[in-house]
Formats: sequence, structure tokens, C-alpha cells
Amino acid sequence: MAKIVQNYGGGTTDEYGTMLAFDRAMSGNIIQGLNVVANSSPNMTVVVQPGVGLIPTGTSPSNYNYRVGIDTSGGESVTIATAAASPRIDYVVMYVDKGVSGSTSGSYVNNTNNVLKLASVAGTPAGSPNPPTVSQIQSTIGSTNPYVVLAQVAVAASVTSITNPNITDLRVFSAPAMVKAMTRPSYVDSGCLWSATSGLNASMTAGTVYLNVAGTFVPVVLSAVSSQTFTASQDTYVYANLAGTLGYLPVANGGALPTVPANSIWLAKIVTGGSAVTGVADLRLTAPVAANPFKFAVFRNASYAFPSGTATKIPFDSKTFDTGSNFDAITSYRFVAPATGYYQFSGAIEMTVLANTHMFVSIYRNGVEYYRGHEGPSTQGSNSNSTRTVSPPLISLSIGDYVELYGFQNQGSNATTGTGQFATYFGGYLVSTS
Repeated sequence: MAKIVQNYGGGTTDEYGTMLAFDRAMSGNIIQGLNVVANSSPNMTVVVQPGVGLIPTGTSPSNYNYRVGIDTSGGESVTIATAAASPRIDYVVMYVDKGVSGSTSGSYVNNTNNVLKLASVAGTPAGSPNPPTVSQIQSTIGSTNPYVVLAQVAVAASVTSITNPNITDLRVFSAPAMVKAMTRPSYVDSGCLWSATSGLNASMTAGTVYLNVAGTFVPVVLSAVSSQTFTASQDTYVYANLAGTLGYLPVANGGALPTVPANSIWLAKIVTGGSAVTGVADLRLTAPVAANPFKFAVFRNASYAFPSGTATKIPFDSKTFDTGSNFDAITSYRFVAPATGYYQFSGAIEMTVLANTHMFVSIYRNGVEYYRGHEGPSTQGSNSNSTRTVSPPLISLSIGDYVELYGFQNQGSNATTGTGQFATYFGGYLVSTS
């Protein structure tokens, strides 16, 4: 390492020196856009929309970011591999191909000679699939090429098209590093992503965390973990501490979140069954709370035959937005709290029911009814639309808690739900962390 003065007296400055100050002032990877959406005529391609971002390269303290962008009208298409007989989870990644030389020709101003690339990385098909591992990503794009993950795509068995509910946004938006220092405690600056490998083993990417120690943010560099074996049939919470080491706190499957040790930060929850890792919950807090990236709005796009006589969770199938990618509109139909704090939620359900059908809608927290909204018989004529709403006071949630919307009707047969953003919907946002 050396003492650096950028572009002093006409002297030369390399990539690292040119980008150093800006990169240290910013945290995160996406400046604007680069969201992944389904093709307008759904097929096995997705589209990365125009935008600007940062792709990190190197390791701290000599790391820096490539500044990249897509300005193609309508975005760039990425092909998703043919579906298998079992479900699969794929990633859409953006990377710099270091095998392509930087352009010095006037024909390729701004290095438009395919230095920046997009790719889909297929995960391993399974009954309960996991996202691609780091080795699978590197096998697809090249082991030395720097990259960022833009989105996760749920590829169901034997499907022939991808729609927006199958896509989960994984972008981490960039913000001034000082904003993070002023608005929240410890955070993950880069990497530290856990993923299942095989059996009871999981791996973690290298990365950097900033720990708030008595008001001062201390950077801690963490090495990659190629393989860590976890005990069967338990949940293990993984944290990083000031010494740069990882700690593992086991609890029973479904047990309460333990208290994080002093001067430490949660990274993941590893869930194991009898012989394999069955789930990896990402507990990294990576975006400034001041910007509040945690807000969502979902709705029912297709009509749903709502059962009679029992409280039933509403399977929301479409998102208006989900800025923190915390609502699962594919399997669990729930919002999972990414940070401990106070949240505001509201929801509604519209159903076509018989006259005098008893109806209500409720907010459930961690599988238990927490707040019931307007309750009573429908007052319209038979086979008319009736709506019930719920908007509770603030709800206190711990990281990992989940919230769902349930409804009830007792007409004695299935009722058809209303569709669209103004009929059957659910939304919420983080209000504060204290």
C-alpha cells in the first residue's frame, strides 16, 4: 500500500487511485435502475432494465468499484435455462468480464465492447431448492470476474415462462457511507452471504462489516468460509464479532432468536433437518434505515376460491413493489421482518358472497392472530361484492418475525375474491427501529 494523491501534477493514476475516494464515500451497489422484470410476453427470458451501478473488485483495503451502466432502450434480455423436472432457484448476475481488454479504440467509447455482461446462474434442482452457490456463480461467469447479484428467479418444475411474481429483487442500493453511520448501528458493507452446499454443510462469501463500537464504526474484514458443518435438526444463528471471527449460536428448530453478543452482528440463520441444511435465512442488514428500504405492497391478481368456515391465509400472487425483497409471493405469502422495530400494516379482502355472510380480515404475527379488523355480516344482496379491511396500530417485530393477512367467511361454500390493487391487497413498511 502507499500514500496516494489522485492526478497530482499531471501524474498517472490507475483504476484503484481514480475510484478510491468515491468508492469509500458510498456503500451498496445500485445507484439507479437495473431491476429485473419478466418479458412483456412471458417466456424463459427476463429483462434487466436500464440503470447505473457499482461492481466491487478486489479485497479490502485495496478494493474498489467498477462504475457500470446499461442505457439500452427497453433493457437487456437474459435467458433463463430450461426448467427441470424439479424446482430450481436461479440468480441473474451482472459482471465485468476481465478477459475482455479495455477499449482504446474510438469505435468503442465507454468500453461498449461487451466488457459488461449479464448472465443467469442456475441453481441445483430439488424438492426444496437453494440459490446458487458461489462456486456455481464462478463456474458460470469465470472465477476471477467481479459481479453483483441483481435478482433471484424461482423456476418451477417444467415451466415454460417466467412471470414477475417468480422474480425476487436482490439489489442493494447505494447510499453515502455517512448516512449509515448517522442512522443505524452495525451493518454489512459487502459479502458475508451464506448458502447451503451439501449435506449439513454451508459456505460464506468473504466480506466486510462495520461494527458500531461506542459510537465509532470499526471495519472488520471477514474471510470466506468454504465449508462449515452444522449440527442436525436445529437452527444455528451465525454472527461476526470485532475480532473478525464467526460465532454460532444453536437453538431448537423454530426456537426464539437469541441475543446477539456485544460488538457483533447477525449474518444468517442456518436451518438443518436430520441430514441436510433445509434453509438459509439472510439476516444481514445492509441498507441505511434512514432511507427505509423496507416497504411493500402486494395484491391478488387472479381470482381465488376462498374456503368457508375457517380463517385462511390470502395467497397474494403479485407485487406492486417490494423494495427490500421481504415478501414471498411464491410459497409462504408472508412478510419477514428484516430489522427489529415498529411496523405499520394494512390490508383488505373483497369477496362475492351471499347476503348476511359473516366476514372479517386479520393480521397474523408468527402464525397467530394479532389484530382483527372490521367484522360483521355482509349487507349487500346475494352474490354481491363485500369488503373487509384491517389497519392495526404499530406492530413491534423482531428480525425474522413474519406477518400474514388472513380472511374469513361462512356462507357455506367457496367465495370468489376480488382482484387487483384496489380489491384484495396487503402492504406495510418499517416506521422506526427504536
